[in-house]
Amino acid sequence: MNYIESSSGRTEPGESKVADHGLIGDLRTAALVSTKGTVDWLCVPRFDAPSVFCALLDSERGGAWRLAPTCEVSTTQQFYFPDSNVHITRFLTEDGVAEVRDFMPVDSGDDCPGQGVVRIVKAVRGEVELRSEVQARFDYGQRAATTTAQDDGSVLLCDSDVGLRLRASVPLTIGGGEVRASFSLGEGHIAAFALDLQASEDDQGTLSIEEAEWLFDITVAFWRQWLAQGTYRGRWREMVERSALALKLLTHRSSGAIIAAPTASLPEHVGGERNWDYRFVWSRETLSRTLVG
Repeated sequence: MNYIESSSGRTEPGESKVADHGLIGDLRTAALVSTKGTVDWLCVPRFDAPSVFCALLDSERGGAWRLAPTCEVSTTQQFYFPDSNVHITRFLTEDGVAEVRDFMPVDSGDDCPGQGVVRIVKAVRGEVELRSEVQARFDYGQRAATTTAQDDGSVLLCDSDVGLRLRASVPLTIGGGEVRASFSLGEGHIAAFALDLQASEDDQGTLSIEEAEWLFDITVAFWRQWLAQGTYRGRWREMVERSALALKLLTHRSSGAIIAAPTASLPEHVGGERNWDYRFVWSRETLSRTLVG
């Protein structure tokens, strides 16, 4: 997906089409971001692990992370930062324009921290009121997270098997099983969030704008360095490279295996029988391995 535009009105939770999503990942797992600014598919810590967010399958009980303006949205656009797998959702509202940059830093050996989802939101024009809501539901929506506020302002979202930590450059509040943040950004101002995917009560440290921007820079650099290894210079080069980047996101870094898709249990039609788990490596995908290195 290079570009999606929709006129979706107010950004409320609800059903989203699979096609209305962008994909981000760190070569160990992946997440889907909808045109509503919602991360509604994420499995931790691997592609084939149980989900933390699966609103894609159950918008009411599956869990999701919503980050969007609180006012009416006239148009939403989605695209990728050039030559990278950093995903951008841009909201056009009556008050101004805001954009959210979503990515997962890849362990590149440059003192990169552990697994995480980073979301940087910026007011491109005007002043925009925004809201973040994190509702973690473990094991495909079967278990709600236990939320605990830390002294440093972060919040732990845990169950018996998985520990997450949400850090932000704006204050976080806990209520009703969710972690929320409501804030306003003036033109050119930025707020940042990071969901650390393997965390414990001993973890400490706040999230600064500087750290978030550093994570953005090293993530973009990783994807551009990888893409620069390609030798294709023919027609439709941009489309070929975007396809290669998408295939690379489906590659498990330690083994080189390519999964069929990052999602599970999505039938061809509602009530259909073909609801297989596509997070397996099928032989036809391994034939493409030379394309993604």
